[in-house]
Amino acid sequence: MENSLKYNSSGYRDKVAERAIRAADHTPHEISQLIEIIKKISSAYG
Repeated sequence: MENSLKYNSSGYRDKVAERAIRAADHTPHEISQLIEIIKKISSAYG
């Protein structure tokens, strides 16, 4: 998967697309925090 993000279908390196895909694939910090809070609450109530 790592190399497939670097090259387009023609085989040329596409840095702009690689950065865009990585940015879109990243979970926002606020969502990560919310998930952690929900997990802590869930574990407290079994």
